[in-house]
Amino acid sequence: MERELTAGEKFALQKEKAGGFKQLQTELKKTSWFVFDKEGIIHYKGLSKPDMRKYKGSSAVEINSNECAFVDEQGKSIGQFIVEVDEHDIARVVPKPIEKPTLKSDRDFLYEIPTSKDLDYDVSITAGDNWTVEVAEPSKLKTNIFFYITAPQDPHVLLEKVTAKLTDLKTGIAIIERKSSVNDFSIYTHKLLDKYVRS
Repeated sequence: MERELTAGEKFALQKEKAGGFKQLQTELKKTSWFVFDKEGIIHYKGLSKPDMRKYKGSSAVEINSNECAFVDEQGKSIGQFIVEVDEHDIARVVPKPIEKPTLKSDRDFLYEIPTSKDLDYDVSITAGDNWTVEVAEPSKLKTNIFFYITAPQDPHVLLEKVTAKLTDLKTGIAIIERKSSVNDFSIYTHKLLDKYVRS
């Protein structure tokens, strides 16, 4: 059985094959090797061909250094790039697409419920000895409604959280125990329906 060459022996053979150290340096700098998986995630970048036994299920490609020099620019990380292989089996290093978060207004933002005497509403909340929540069309609801009782115009200071359960709203009205006794407050909610009022 043939023994594996040491790193020093491999280097000596490469140097001899290239015709000297300077020539080997020039030769090695002409290309870069990339190992990448099916999603294009780069697991290795180097001047020498990697031992693929360490990268099972991955592919390796040698790319001209001029075509991928931007990867080595100051402040860049290999994690910012992927390898894409086109329909002609040509591999290119490209910037990794940036995933932008999507925001849903009904889930990610709070809406301050205005005080109003208007009787045309989808949801109404009234403060008395208890909280009274009325829904004009209960069939439109798909989930519980959460109300956040806060300091005036400040959703960051929570005084009480009121939950109007879907099961309680089937009749259109839910009476919920009031735990806070403050008189000056704002009410915020996730806007699941169009028109909310408080009285």
